[in-house]
Amino acid sequence: MQQKDYYKTLDLKKSASADDIKKAYRRLARKYHPDVSKEANAEERFKEVYEAYDVLNDKKKRGEYDDMRSGRGSKNGAGFQPPPGWQSGNFDANFFEDIMRHDNSPHSGSNHGHGAGNTDFFDNIFGGQTRNRASQAGQATPQVATVPLTLGDIYHGSQRKIRLPDGRNIQVKIPKGIEEGQKIRISNGPGRAEIHLKVKLQPHKHFKVDGKNILLELPIAPWEAALGSMITVPTLEGNVNLRIPEAVQTGKKMRLQGRGLPGDKPGDQIVTLVIMTPPAKQSDERDFYREMEKTFNWDPRKGMLN
Repeated sequence: MQQKDYYKTLDLKKSASADDIKKAYRRLARKYHPDVSKEANAEERFKEVYEAYDVLNDKKKRGEYDDMRSGRGSKNGAGFQPPPGWQSGNFDANFFEDIMRHDNSPHSGSNHGHGAGNTDFFDNIFGGQTRNRASQAGQATPQVATVPLTLGDIYHGSQRKIRLPDGRNIQVKIPKGIEEGQKIRISNGPGRAEIHLKVKLQPHKHFKVDGKNILLELPIAPWEAALGSMITVPTLEGNVNLRIPEAVQTGKKMRLQGRGLPGDKPGDQIVTLVIMTPPAKQSDERDFYREMEKTFNWDPRKGMLN
């Protein structure tokens, strides 16, 4: 088999850095993407660019490829095998990661803004032209599926293995800070329908989500509320200390800035204080409450009753 020169495909020197490879990939993808290119051989060149990038952008694959080109590899330079699936036009899972895009609008077909800053470069290059042209050309309607995510997936970012309707499994990157209802768009290759993964947030034991903000109801003891205290509060990043002022009441909201979901402007964690009364199960505990009643002589409903 004739040896492929991936460096030549991307117009690079063998000494090219990782940044050089990515820049060349962006430039050539813009030039040959079938939805926007006017080149006669755009689709084939687009596949060649992807194949070269997949190999050279991976340190291990690049090392094996260089060894084979120089004759040091197990095939004695007879030719490097490209990623699986190219003969049939199916993209390997790694390529899906490279061309993943997410839509920041909870509404179908929207392309507003770029949320947490994790949008793939294709959105920046084409500015929605790919989807518009596909629609005008009457291409297949996108396949839509729901992907359940935990708050940890959204806060830290993660990868999920997704099984496509045609039986293929792909690894999908979950961008940090993506919100429920937003979509992750995955290109399915030239001439094939896009895949839209709609985010569905799984319930959390303690936290709720309001946009980029994280909501937490925090129980505190009566003495902490009356006297003030420094207490420990859970967040998605770990525990932090929070000072409770004196004489707070149930419903008091306190803000932990920047402790919400990540993004260009990170959200906050909103802590709502809830005073919990300890149960009086023993006789001495009940006596203590009676003594409190005498000591305070306080009616919390004063002014409410006729």
